[in-house]
Amino acid sequence: MPTKLVEASRRVLMQKQLLLSTMERLGCYEAYATKCPVVGSTIGGHVRHALDHYDRALDGILSKAKTSSSLSLVDYDTRLRGGDVEKDLSSAVEAILNCSERLGSITEEMLARPMQVQFNLSGNDDSKFLFESYAARELWFAAHHSIHHQAMIKLIIQCHDEKKTLAQALPRDFGMAPSTVLHNNTSNNAASASASGAASSSG
Repeated sequence: MPTKLVEASRRVLMQKQLLLSTMERLGCYEAYATKCPVVGSTIGGHVRHALDHYDRALDGILSKAKTSSSLSLVDYDTRLRGGDVEKDLSSAVEAILNCSERLGSITEEMLARPMQVQFNLSGNDDSKFLFESYAARELWFAAHHSIHHQAMIKLIIQCHDEKKTLAQALPRDFGMAPSTVLHNNTSNNAASASASGAASSSG
């Protein structure tokens, strides 16, 4: 049975699938790979970038399941820039479904495993910073990082979607962190309760 963390990570991923399926339904193929002059990037670029992080985390988590010696190594700087996922809607949908299937292979035991992660710290040289982490932390990093890029995608949609058709088809919480959604819901419920109480007292 998938863990709560895996399910939460999959929900973030499925928001991307909803975006792409909506773009296909509305015929927004050109907009997927067209650069927004305000943000300076494309929807496809952000989708590919976020999926790269998911895939690198999954590579580390699932590879550890096949070995018993050294720690798995995750390198988020290993990316697939400029490929089909970045330029073609159908390829991106296929990549998301494949990523979701890989998520389904993760067990509670795998999430508890230690691993190593490395990053480039500067664009001036290729030296890497290496640190220790564990699988659950890296999976949620990939998901939370993806939410950030979905927020960027919302800005790009505004550049291409003059009639607001695509923006209106997406859920209101697209590109919002769970803490933000929770805060908004709590604030709205409190405001509704206050308004209801005021109406009752005035009656």
